[in-house]
Amino acid sequence: MTVSDKLGAIQFTPTRIWDDGTFTYFAFPRNAPVPAIFRYAGGRERTVNTQAPEDGVIRVSGVNRQWVLRLGEEVVCIEAIPPAEATS
Repeated sequence: MTVSDKLGAIQFTPTRIWDDGTFTYFAFPRNAPVPAIFRYAGGRERTVNTQAPEDGVIRVSGVNRQWVLRLGEEVVCIEAIPPAEATS
């Protein structure tokens, strides 16, 4: 997953998101506020277990196609978009 840079992006938008097949990782800018992260599945937001090492990367248990990040009234929705298949 990649996060595109957009003018006026919400302050807690991750700069990078990736997974290793077991965990999903969200990288945030230094000193950025840390949002609550939810897995979005079946039309509902579900809580997840997270760990936040000191390097600005939050590790979330599980892999999912859609995520919701919340901080106060602000919301960032993230969806994995598979890369287009290469054609020859």
